Amino acid sequence: MENKFKKNAIARLVLPFILLFLMLYANFYAVRRMEHYGVRAYFYQQLVVAYDIGKTPAVKQQISKIISENKYPRQKAMASEIESKIADMKDPGAVLNGLLEREREGLARIKVMREAAFVLLILLIFVRVLFRRKSGSINI
Repeated sequence: MENKFKKNAIARLVLPFILLFLMLYANFYAVRRMEHYGVRAYFYQQLVVAYDIGKTPAVKQQISKIISENKYPRQKAMASEIESKIADMKDPGAVLNGLLEREREGLARIKVMREAAFVLLILLIFVRVLFRRKSGSINI
């Protein structure tokens, strides 16, 4: 009987730490994905603005400017990729707008998932406190 109480106490101690670890991991993952989508959306936004101002030559100029800078290696790689494909595009404006919208949707999706995870965690804590209150002990 005493052994059963010991296992129950260990489970009550370990389970919250496991949930905390998983929540922190999910939060760090969500932040990294939001950074990924944010960088890509900013890059495509620059190209869309350049296209709106001066059409394809302005996009090519913006791409060469990004490639020549040494600040942002991810944008530099994306610019090299787009540079090779821009000549084959029939309507670069529509393609760039589509890519921008896709990245914005990805960013919004991750933000919603992150917020939902926080709400579920708060709900889990609330339910746990409610059940403890009904059982007579209020310790969390």
